[in-house]
Amino acid sequence: MPVSLEKGVGVGMGEIQTDIRWDPSVCVGCARCQVICAYHTLYQGGGSREGYVKVTRDYTDGSIRWRKEKCDLCPGEAVPLCVEVCPAGALQLIRKS
Repeated sequence: MPVSLEKGVGVGMGEIQTDIRWDPSVCVGCARCQVICAYHTLYQGGGSREGYVKVTRDYTDGSIRWRKEKCDLCPGEAVPLCVEVCPAGALQLIRKS
C-alpha cells in the first residue's frame, strides 16, 4: 500500500493539490531520489548541501524507510526529480484538483 508523505500546493499549478507517494512494496532502497534531491537543492535551490529526501535501511530486519523533511516539488521541472529518477516506480506524483 502506498504511503502518502507530503501534501502541498504545487508551484505554478494554482490550487491543484499535489502529493508525492512512496510505495514501500516496490522500493529497492537505491537512494537515487536522495542523491538527485541533494543535487537539486545544492545547485538549483539556494545552496543547501543536503536534500530533503532521506533513504535508510534497517539492516536488522531489511526494511527500507523513506522520508521527506520538506519539499519544494522541484520548481521548473515537469515532475519532481525524485519521481523522475526512481527506477522501480516507488515514487509517484499524485495531482488532485
